[in-house]
Amino acid sequence: LLAIEGERVETLDVVSVRVADPLPRTPLRPLAGGELHVDRIRVGHRELDRETRVLVVGPDEIVTIEGWAINGRELRHGVALYALIDERDAVRAAYGRERGDVAEVLGSPEVRFCGFRVTIDPGPYASSMHVVRIVVVMDDGSAYGCSDTFALHLES
Repeated sequence: LLAIEGERVETLDVVSVRVADPLPRTPLRPLAGGELHVDRIRVGHRELDRETRVLVVGPDEIVTIEGWAINGRELRHGVALYALIDERDAVRAAYGRERGDVAEVLGSPEVRFCGFRVTIDPGPYASSMHVVRIVVVMDDGSAYGCSDTFALHLES
């Protein structure tokens, strides 16, 4: 969760929360000029290659995706990030995590708090294939759906 007080940004690592209507009512569009980078994917205790896009998930395994996301054209980060499951359920990520490495490489201190970690508990979902898409909400209320998706193959 992200709290903004003036220039100060704080993040709290919390277990994902399912929310009923978290996204702006504007249509989602591809993250134009945006960048999404995945650093780490874990399923249960298994660390997967960060390029993996089909995640085979066993019973009682939790999925964690970590990385960073920014609006590359304007070199700014959003205010919230969600994993949208089957275009229906949204799981809010811990977004606004400090990423000094990204700010340094891009030469832009404005993107320092662009890191995210989203934790997905597949327990409520039926054993089958589910599509996960990362959605970034910007400070003007617009929401960008990243074109890169993940498939969760839930085994019973």
